[in-house]
Amino acid sequence: MGKIPETAKVAVLTGEKKIDIKELPIPKINDDEVLVKVEGCGICGTDVHEYKGDPFGYIPIQLGHEGTGTIVEIGWKI
Repeated sequence: MGKIPETAKVAVLTGEKKIDIKELPIPKINDDEVLVKVEGCGICGTDVHEYKGDPFGYIPIQLGHEGTGTIVEIGWKI
């Protein structure tokens, strides 16, 4: 696996119908975790409600939890 960058570009819901692209740090994993490079992700009905301003969660938030990707780092306890 190649060098893991320090940051990633992330689409963040920052307000009603407002999505900003932010540069966020890539988290360091714990011994019992894996780090996945997201290659694609879907959104669900709850995400659409969040985007439209319905108060289901917290803002700012990264929508989309139906993801697919490539494992780029594995904790030693895995």
